[in-house]
Amino acid sequence: MGNVTIGNPEFFLGRVFELVRNSQEAQKYLFLNTIREIIIADSRCLEDYMFELTELLMMHTSAESQQIRNIVAEILGRLLADFPTETFDTVDSGLKSNNELQAATTARSIKFAGTRLKDVNTVKFLTNQLVQMCGASNVEVKKNALEALTSIVHSNWVSMRTHLRDSMSHILAFALQETKTRPELIHEVDLGPFKHKVDNGLPMRKAAFGLLETLIEKAYESIDASSVLVAIITVGLSDSAEECVVLNLNILAKMSQNSTAVIISYLDQIVAAFNTLFTNNLKLIASSQSQERAINIVRALLRVVYLVNKSPEIQEFPSVTFSDFIKN
Repeated sequence: MGNVTIGNPEFFLGRVFELVRNSQEAQKYLFLNTIREIIIADSRCLEDYMFELTELLMMHTSAESQQIRNIVAEILGRLLADFPTETFDTVDSGLKSNNELQAATTARSIKFAGTRLKDVNTVKFLTNQLVQMCGASNVEVKKNALEALTSIVHSNWVSMRTHLRDSMSHILAFALQETKTRPELIHEVDLGPFKHKVDNGLPMRKAAFGLLETLIEKAYESIDASSVLVAIITVGLSDSAEECVVLNLNILAKMSQNSTAVIISYLDQIVAAFNTLFTNNLKLIASSQSQERAINIVRALLRVVYLVNKSPEIQEFPSVTFSDFIKN
């Protein structure tokens, strides 16, 4: 349907918009996907319909269905990349919205636009808007803002580093702020024979650690790498979620390549954290409890140990603590 519409937008687009407005949830997703297909194939045919389209999308940014909100975010992000001038005010008002779902969906849209945003002023403004979301109370708003910032830094740092450098300390502070486990976001679900803990803060922590990894990879010379390392040692490596621990070990692996001096200065603390991690997970492997997760952690840990051990600095100035750890 999207490809048919491209051939005759004057006839079909109004009908597509009407179908989106009046359809039930399951069909609404499909008709929104039609608009997505139009943008991917030939977004220029939408140029004369931008006001009606953005108005329609903003109506659905606060939909109850996450599936609908996700596709609306992708459409809005693609439009922002293709029509930055025409859609900027819409995105700006969405980011400032008091409706948390609308703010979260709009923040997510920038994740999809980040790889193709080329205008310096637009990128700077959006970055500042996203950083201000660090004060939001809603978990989804902050998670989407962190992921959008990750996209911006990953895609635009090389070409826009002089313009983004001033924002780096604020971006870093936002990421570090959300690395801690929040007990108030953990609740227990009664499944009859047993109880299961659900951590609603996990997606936000993963987004925060993901942003830290991108900052170390792309902009480590413009951030305080030691504050990242302290967060990894004191918070990240003791996280209850396996995916967060592995993500932190991946960050350490990257730091061993571009921030070796910082790694060496905290080597005793790193070894202490590694000892705890090794001991706990080897016990789990031996007892067959959470075996696969424990193996993933030990594998990621061994990779970091290998990379640190073979670094020229460690070879030249060996650490007794680290050497003893390897022997053990």
